Amino acid sequence: MTHLLKIAFAITLFISCTPKGFKQAIDFENAANLIITSIDSIVVENMNRYNIPGLSIGIVKDDDIYYTNGYGVMDVNDNRSVSENTIFHTASISKLFTAVAIMDLVSGKKISLEDRMVDILPDLKYSDNRIEAITIKNLLNHTSGLPDIKNYHWKNNNQSD
Repeated sequence: MTHLLKIAFAITLFISCTPKGFKQAIDFENAANLIITSIDSIVVENMNRYNIPGLSIGIVKDDDIYYTNGYGVMDVNDNRSVSENTIFHTASISKLFTAVAIMDLVSGKKISLEDRMVDILPDLKYSDNRIEAITIKNLLNHTSGLPDIKNYHWKNNNQSD
């Protein structure tokens, strides 16, 4: 009898999970709004915690823009609002994206951390032969010996390709 009960339970469960037996009533728009409200809450909470005057975010899913928004102000002195299209200097944050892209190439065995910069960039012009010893690993961990940039041109909004 126990065996028959298990079979009956399995059939009942299967029938109840088929489209004919049950239909989900999840409201996608409300679910999406809940996610967006959560994102906004997290951003605002952290802006307040870390005294961030303004930022913009973009969330991409499957090559499509899922959500964009601007928060706060562009400049604490003039209160111009940040939008999702506000342009910021990427500065050092671009190092994260570059490092991830490089490590993706390394994991795909397209390059090695021990590869020399001059081999990767054969058109690179240089006058100091010490450049020839710089490896990809040196670039990633800031041990190349290359000098830092002196002027970042923060006031110059360069948007060229």
